[in-house]
Amino acid sequence: MLIDWSIDGLTKIGLNDRDYLLALSHDDKLDLPALKMGMKRNVRYIGMLSSRKTRDSRFKQLESESYNPDDIK
Repeated sequence: MLIDWSIDGLTKIGLNDRDYLLALSHDDKLDLPALKMGMKRNVRYIGMLSSRKTRDSRFKQLESESYNPDDIK
């Protein structure tokens, strides 16, 4: 078991293209960095447990940081 901040823990385990990522903390300071790292490392699948409002807010945030809208969806 690894207990750490999202970005630090994902770095320690070596997140890569064979991994799946599920963001479910409901806290942007934890979930957004994890989602960004997952996208940069081309993980196999990214899931997010959230309300539509939160999902849409995160999508807008990622788009504002130049992530491709097609990749986000």
